[in-house]
Amino acid sequence: VLARHPQAYLPLYRELGSRFRALMEWVERSALSRGALRVANLLVLLAQMGGASAPPHRVQMSQAQLARLSDCSRQSLNVHLRDLRALGLIETGYGKVTIIDLAGLKRLSVGS
Repeated sequence: VLARHPQAYLPLYRELGSRFRALMEWVERSALSRGALRVANLLVLLAQMGGASAPPHRVQMSQAQLARLSDCSRQSLNVHLRDLRALGLIETGYGKVTIIDLAGLKRLSVGS
C-alpha cells in the first residue's frame, strides 16, 4: 500500500512518533508513581493510543490485563479503579473502563 501511496508515509510517521512520545512520557511518569496515579497514567496513555478524540473514551481491557500493564495485583487495581471512580473520573464495566473526565484524569496523572 505504501509503495503505491508514498504520501501516506508522513502521516504514518507522525502517528508513530506521537504514540512513541506518549509511551515515553508514560514510562517516565509511571516510574515515579504508585497506586491510583500509576493506573491514571496508564488509562490516559491507552485513551490517547485508542485514537478517539471525542468522549467517551473507552479502554477495552480486562482488569487482569490492566493489572499486568500497571504492575499491580488485580485486587490492588480494583481498589485504584474504585478510587478513580469515586473522583468521578471513570466508570467501570465488564471488560472496559470508560473515561468520563479525560482532562481530570490527565491532571491527576501528572500530579497537578
